[in-house]
Amino acid sequence: MKSSFESKETMPNGAIYSCNISKGYYSHVLGQHEKTYWLEREISKYNKESVLICLSDRSVFISIYINKQDATGIIHPTDKQLLGLLDTNLSLEETFEYCRKTFCPDLSGIGTKPKAEKKQRAAVAQPDLFEMA
Repeated sequence: MKSSFESKETMPNGAIYSCNISKGYYSHVLGQHEKTYWLEREISKYNKESVLICLSDRSVFISIYINKQDATGIIHPTDKQLLGLLDTNLSLEETFEYCRKTFCPDLSGIGTKPKAEKKQRAAVAQPDLFEMA
């Protein structure tokens, strides 16, 4: 993933992408640490998707959420999948597309645009029955 992404970026299709990375130590004596990546995509106010990537000395796992609901459970990626996911040439948008193709087809496609707000239809004027008589 490109490290040049800001904390939030809006794409031309209107989706908002964000990336939060945290690093923690669970053993100061052995120098073991873990790194957690939260990749988030907000397609609309009610359509949000997240990918959690956790890398530690003991385990590696991925979990995907759609509207804060777990969509995949815990995924233990293969070495090849992990290399594809952490490719330095991928943008956040391309990372979500890779996750959709590899782990969770329920994620929205790369060109998904926010749904337009429903426009209220103009009420059809009812004829005045007294004028017709």
